[in-house]
Amino acid sequence: MKTNSLNHRSSHFAALALAGVAFFSFTASKAQAAEVSFSGTTYTQDFQSVTASNLAPATISNTTMYEVSGRTNGGSVTGWYVYHQASGTPRWGCTDGGSATGSFFGMFDSAATPGRALGSQGSSSIVGFFGVVLKNTSGSTINSVNISYDAVINRNPSTTANSYPVSYRVSSTGVVTSSSTADGTMNDSAGTWTSSADLSFTTPSSGTGAPGTQAAITPLFRIGGAAKTTTLSGLNWGSNQYLYIRWKETDESGSDATAGVDNFSISLANSPTITGAATAPVKRQPQ
Repeated sequence: MKTNSLNHRSSHFAALALAGVAFFSFTASKAQAAEVSFSGTTYTQDFQSVTASNLAPATISNTTMYEVSGRTNGGSVTGWYVYHQASGTPRWGCTDGGSATGSFFGMFDSAATPGRALGSQGSSSIVGFFGVVLKNTSGSTINSVNISYDAVINRNPSTTANSYPVSYRVSSTGVVTSSSTADGTMNDSAGTWTSSADLSFTTPSSGTGAPGTQAAITPLFRIGGAAKTTTLSGLNWGSNQYLYIRWKETDESGSDATAGVDNFSISLANSPTITGAATAPVKRQPQ
């Protein structure tokens, strides 16, 4: 009897061990949401880890925060998300400007060393957002930050210049990875958003990127010929709180552009330059 009991217990423990290994393997393989840790040191993102290879847009779920690094060809772009709020079919893909399918995109060009960016193309009355979530790990309240980025385009619209308005908010809630329209997402209903006219952009109305016969644009064209810059003030961004910054994609008349963000930078306002901080080179056509 003791032998049988011992064998039974051994088998039971072995089964538990196998179940534990299986559970660990399952949880370890799941993509974990992250945010950019902002300690006060300048943070930059040039999206150069995005794979410069066309990827047909594939459907993703509504009202879900998808981290770019967790998407196919999304590289190591952690803390950046795409979120579909309403209407149309949300998708993720990568394009050199040749795709005419509405989607969030890892953008690139056909230069010898491809430029890369994060953006979108609207279609079918889509309302969506792409952007970044940063966590204040400085240990202090941050009231103002400097923001800089390049607005870029690699496919022009057919009839109407497209607008990409920017808004932001501070929250105590980190990213919610399940389907949600509440705090922890980029949804309009997540809380009170503050608009930034200085950071918003519109695709060109003339010249490169202007409405007309659609075609891929290479290399990525920097809209306006200079970076978009501003200082966000009065943030009251407490320690361990989150700053959400989002660009809005809405379907506009005609076939839309593919445009987005490159060479993003955030730093403390009125702070000295930090020696050795990475600065992404501007890899764009002249205006």
